Amino acid sequence: MRHKVLILDNSKSMTGAYRSIYVAATRLSSDFEFHFAISDQSELDSILEKDQYRYLKLGYLEIDKSVNILRYPFRLRKNRCILRNYINENNISIIHVNDMYNMLGVHLKRQNNGIIVIQHVRLLRNSYIAPLYRVFAKKLIDHVDKIIAVSKAAQRDFPRTDKLVQIYNPMTSQETYPEYAPVKRPYLDLLGVGQLMPGKGQEHILLAIGIIVEQGFKVKIRLAGKYNHTDKYFHRLKDYVNKNKLNDVVEFLGHVDDMEALYKSTDVVINFSESESFSRVCLEAHGYGLPVISSDCGGPREIIEDGITGFIVPNRSAKDLANAILWINDIEIRKKMSFSARSLIRSRFSDVQTTEKLKSLYLELLEERG
Repeated sequence: MRHKVLILDNSKSMTGAYRSIYVAATRLSSDFEFHFAISDQSELDSILEKDQYRYLKLGYLEIDKSVNILRYPFRLRKNRCILRNYINENNISIIHVNDMYNMLGVHLKRQNNGIIVIQHVRLLRNSYIAPLYRVFAKKLIDHVDKIIAVSKAAQRDFPRTDKLVQIYNPMTSQETYPEYAPVKRPYLDLLGVGQLMPGKGQEHILLAIGIIVEQGFKVKIRLAGKYNHTDKYFHRLKDYVNKNKLNDVVEFLGHVDDMEALYKSTDVVINFSESESFSRVCLEAHGYGLPVISSDCGGPREIIEDGITGFIVPNRSAKDLANAILWINDIEIRKKMSFSARSLIRSRFSDVQTTEKLKSLYLELLEERG
């Protein structure tokens, strides 16, 4: 009989964190029976139903810099009661919480010390509200069984504890389309991936595009990521595009389902977040053979070999990004980077390698519990 694992994730759409845990669950589905507790505002129902996973929906309240945190304890108590019943009815052995600020695992562990609780740390300290980070970190150390840091950067950022282990996100080795090969075209085609929001760096990307277009460089960029037409940040980006006559250069794609096809249709991927504990975008782009230019924002340094598979440039520096784009225009450089990127990902981040570490962790904790 397979042990049952309940994954708690409050993502409303297919985020990098959710995609990573989903790849791991799919890979380990012959060893464990996975259940999911997702947000009642989530758009992920259809994927779970298609793959025949059991799930329930919860009214998660996300802790961020804008929320009224006084509501958090009341929502936590309600969700704890719902989950306690679900765990008992379905004989759940392991609770795997897919981010640090979700304290449901801690509260369930307090009520039932026999349940195994694992917590993922997927963001760096500077992405959280500082006082809450310290409080939440202490609670995890005091109560959960194991804490998984998604990268060495996240591991260094977290307080020292024997409970902390480091396991990278898995990169699926399955590809639907032919292997990517760099092509020469009349312009350089760039792709930025990530939800359009402050901190993801799209404003710096557009500034860099403005710099090189002014120099007469032929370039096009597509920005793939969910956005709201009424959002102030989106309008700020659009205003910059209109003001600088970049409408023929910049395209806002919104959410894209077929990311493999999109990656393989471009020349270079840009990740310019201000803070990343890892980077699903860098991982996937390199896995498909795309060179990546990234800001020096934490985790991408563990994926990109600077000058070999792409470039790491100073955080928030549009000028340095522009220079890197000009340099990577050489197709011979891109060909070498493409080959190196694929080789690197398959040797260091294969789904087999990383999910086996997660499987070993599950089994070790189950054995300790007896």
